[in-house]
Amino acid sequence: MRIYKGFSGGLFYFVLLNFVKVIFTKMKEVKCEHCKEWTDGNLKICQHCGGILNEKYLVEKEEQEKVETGMKFPLIEIDENDPILLKMGKYVVRAGQVVFFAIVTAVAYLAAGTVG
Repeated sequence: MRIYKGFSGGLFYFVLLNFVKVIFTKMKEVKCEHCKEWTDGNLKICQHCGGILNEKYLVEKEEQEKVETGMKFPLIEIDENDPILLKMGKYVVRAGQVVFFAIVTAVAYLAAGTVG
């Protein structure tokens, strides 16, 4: 039900979301670890001293990404230029690899659960 002619709910939500976005982005300020001044939290570098903001967090994030990249499963790669029969064979091998990793994970889970 429209109260005012020409006023649509979509416009109202658009204006409301943009208002909330502006409010929350303006309110985000962080204290620089180097110069102890408040600066815009959306930036990566302090406006006052040029130091990196949230340096500890960024270092921890990089270390976590290194750990996560080391945990990738060694699945067979499928090239888009491979012939169709070779691709189908690689998909079958990849499915076997996924099943194998699932079984190994289940066995490790059960073995860890029986200890202690």
